Amino acid sequence: NVTYYRQLDVHIGEHVKADEKNDVYSMYGNVHVHFEANAWERDEDVTVRTMNPSDCYDCNLFRNMTPVGPVLEMLPSHKFPDGKEPLVTVDISMATLKEEGLDYRNLKIYKVDAETKNLIPLEMEGGAVLLSSDYSSCDTLNLSSCAFVRINAKTHTFSKFVVLDSLKADSIVVADSIPEIAEAFSCPQMDN
Repeated sequence: NVTYYRQLDVHIGEHVKADEKNDVYSMYGNVHVHFEANAWERDEDVTVRTMNPSDCYDCNLFRNMTPVGPVLEMLPSHKFPDGKEPLVTVDISMATLKEEGLDYRNLKIYKVDAETKNLIPLEMEGGAVLLSSDYSSCDTLNLSSCAFVRINAKTHTFSKFVVLDSLKADSIVVADSIPEIAEAFSCPQMDN
């Protein structure tokens, strides 16, 4: 009896060459990451994906957190050298903002740090940019002609990220940090 084995190398993500500038897009194209040359020490397979906030385990660590749009995840975990931080770009539909009653000027990207249970605001690069449905610039005086808002921020590490209304971010707390008030149990029939 002879058993044959075959080994295949499986690569997940987009191959990023360390010595070149690179852009990696999510499957839907609404999120992408730009890398400067030499942001990585060696060539790497990079994944940029989006997920529904209800599928984000780390997001359940926080109360009052309502992400705007999808949760972003960048893999593999990595710490980037100073001056070589990648630029994370997110496009959010104006319809989403209108549904949720949010102002595009208050959007920020936050890193979800599950280890320290913190939301860390990323350093924004420029202001929010309004785009038409063909991703060209649109008139800020006529918001009805705009289909998307694009925000950019740099990050030192890969992780999970969320877009939040910065005015509401201060009300987000760690889920287990709120003391539960237990009422004294009393049954009138047994108290006698």
